Amino acid sequence: MESGIRGSDRTEARARIGRGSAQGLTLIELGIVMLLMAILASFSIPRLFMITEINLRTATRRLAETLQLTSAMATNTSRPYVVQYDMDKGRYCTTAAQFDPGTGRWIAQFTDESIEVVGGDTLSKTKCFTLKDGVFFREIEPLRGTEEKQEKGKLSHWYSPRGITDPMMIRLGDKQGRFYTLILSRYGGGVDLRKGRWEFKEYYEDLFE
Repeated sequence: MESGIRGSDRTEARARIGRGSAQGLTLIELGIVMLLMAILASFSIPRLFMITEINLRTATRRLAETLQLTSAMATNTSRPYVVQYDMDKGRYCTTAAQFDPGTGRWIAQFTDESIEVVGGDTLSKTKCFTLKDGVFFREIEPLRGTEEKQEKGKLSHWYSPRGITDPMMIRLGDKQGRFYTLILSRYGGGVDLRKGRWEFKEYYEDLFE
């Protein structure tokens, strides 16, 4: 009578043990990978939110600087300047207006390419700027009333050579619901930058408190 385990049985047993060890090791490795991914996510997600916040703040400041420069250009060159907002594309462009003798009025011609010069007039060159990644035009509201709020499409406003423009609020935002509001004053090209979503009534109440 044979006793013990035959050679073929021992080989099969070792193979089963090997397969079990390999499966156990794979599960351990998978757990380690998932743990590392969770740790990386805990660092990367807050950083992503921080980057979006920085982009929103930077885009707001750049827009404010562009508007102040546009107002100064209108005063210095003694001709109107126009800013056109493309809310759908997240872009805004500036150009100097041209006098049309036929109509006796100033007109603004915006070109698709910022390098193009209209009629050889260097001041009428269209300069376009795009908002930072993750930043959008949410609302543009002239002072004339809340019914004038615009959330999409194109909107233009003028700066006169005397430094006068229509007062308005421009609200920029991101997908996380954060807002910055630019308040354009009527005179002198002033731009007040406020964090959050401001209304005209709230803003003036805050000014005179």
